[in-house]
Amino acid sequence: PAKVSAPMTSVVVVEGLAALLKCHIRGDRPIDVVWRKNSIVLEQSPRIVLQTVLDANSSVLSAELRFQHSERSDSGLYVCTGSNHFGRDEDRISFEVK
Repeated sequence: PAKVSAPMTSVVVVEGLAALLKCHIRGDRPIDVVWRKNSIVLEQSPRIVLQTVLDANSSVLSAELRFQHSERSDSGLYVCTGSNHFGRDEDRISFEVK
């Protein structure tokens, strides 16, 4: 199954600065990644960049959610879900913009 390794739990950033949330997932390919905020699926936008990078040496998939500039309304609970044909796992990250 897909399995989250090295989970992040909390990120705090000053309003207006860039911020990066990361989720590391191990498992058989293909792995699908979905980011949610307060149960709503996030889509890429001019302010939010979603990216996945495979580390060929460790076969860990890094899923990244990058805010170009954070806003207070971005604060909330973010969930990164990794899934494949054998199962799924998730990482919950509390994100606070001050």
